[in-house]
Amino acid sequence: MSAAHLTEREVGLHMTLRILALPGREALAELPPVSNRADRLALSFDEHYTEFMQTMTILPEEKQLLSLQALDSALNAISGPENLDLWTDASFINDPTWDEIRLLAERVMFEFGWL
Repeated sequence: MSAAHLTEREVGLHMTLRILALPGREALAELPPVSNRADRLALSFDEHYTEFMQTMTILPEEKQLLSLQALDSALNAISGPENLDLWTDASFINDPTWDEIRLLAERVMFEFGWL
């Protein structure tokens, strides 16, 4: 499904996932030049994911739901003060943890037919 066929509630989720799935430097280039860009992107995902789940009228397919939950869990796993070093621009670009998150975001897009 192309971006032109997204429902209103899917647009924000799709946009955030598209940026999350990009290589680190490319993703940062898509975001405003402010501090905490990785954190802002994760918060954007959380907001759009929550809105998507709260406003759905039909459950997504199991693979779609599981892929969303996997990405949400991965982002939650690196949250908190003990992981502050993962939220810098340098870590967002270079840390393998973010490579895994990019793959999970890409997987969500694949499961929803957005690739």
